[in-house]
Amino acid sequence: MALPRRSYSPLLVYGGGIAIVIVGLILIATLSGPFVILGFAIVALGVLGAIAALWMMVGRIADLRLRKASRALLFLFVSSYLLAAAFPPSADLGRAFFTDLAAGSVAGLVVLLAGEYVRRGGQDL
Repeated sequence: MALPRRSYSPLLVYGGGIAIVIVGLILIATLSGPFVILGFAIVALGVLGAIAALWMMVGRIADLRLRKASRALLFLFVSSYLLAAAFPPSADLGRAFFTDLAAGSVAGLVVLLAGEYVRRGGQDL
C-alpha cells in the first residue's frame, strides 16, 4: 500500500529555497577554496527550490488555460534570464534583449497571478 503523498506549501518551499541561497552566499563570501564551489552549488540548489515553489504555485491555478499561460511565462522568464546571463559582457544587444524579455515575462506572470488572487477573493494560491 502506497503512502499518501505529502503536500508542501509553496511559501514553505520558497522560504526554504531562499534560506539555502543565503547559506550558500555566506559560504562564498567568508570561506575560500573548495567551500566556494560548495557555496555555488548550494546557491544553485536554493534557486531551484525557489523556482519549484513558483511552479507549484502556478500549478494550483484552477483554470487550465490560465495555468498553461502562467507556466509558459515562468519558463520564458527562467530561460531568457539564463540566456542573458550566458552572454559575454561585450554582447550588450543580446543581453539587453534577453533581460527585457525576462522582465516582460515576469511582469506578465505577476499580472496573471494577481488576477487569479483577486478572482479567488483573496485566498492564497
